[in-house]
Amino acid sequence: MAFDYTTTDLPLKAEFQKAAAKCKEWLDTHMSVFGPDRIRNFMHDQPVHAAQLILEKTDTPSDASVIVALLGPAKFDLVSKDGQNLSVVLEKKSRAEWGDEVVNLVKHLAGVKLNTPEIIRDAERIFLVEGLSTMHDQLIDRKRIDPHHNVRWDILKNFEAKFPAIKGKNPKIDGLFEKAMKDSRTALETLERKYPEKLKLLKKNRK
Repeated sequence: MAFDYTTTDLPLKAEFQKAAAKCKEWLDTHMSVFGPDRIRNFMHDQPVHAAQLILEKTDTPSDASVIVALLGPAKFDLVSKDGQNLSVVLEKKSRAEWGDEVVNLVKHLAGVKLNTPEIIRDAERIFLVEGLSTMHDQLIDRKRIDPHHNVRWDILKNFEAKFPAIKGKNPKIDGLFEKAMKDSRTALETLERKYPEKLKLLKKNRK
């Protein structure tokens, strides 16, 4: 069964539905190997859940932050054709289609610092809700050590380093994020205790 926005309990705003549709299109293009069921689950577990957290657990959630959360991995397509180099032409088109607030937030997340209070607030919320999705998908309850084990450690350490600076601004999410970091660290440390030989081989291959 394919993803259906009307089953999400999110507001039936046209821009929200358009953002979810663009994310689904991105997944169909780049992750088609996983099939419609897994793509549907990804939509619910990650962009939809991220948007729900913003709407339900932050004060005065902006539409721009919800739209960017729903865009998920497709968000940088608004300003870049290759995920790295920003396109002036594409940005102009996206501003006409999505509005300045959405595009400015995406540009900020892409590294062009537009440090208005609203953008900083929304970027921090995106960091939290996408971080939660990443930890639950990539770190918590992992069953084996794979070649990306050290990358997973880097991801967790990045969260641990950045979280203290924004802790307290979104108190209804803070506890969830702290628990996810703790569970992620426990999961990675447990794998290293359980599979010392795999860890040793991984370290050897890095040299």
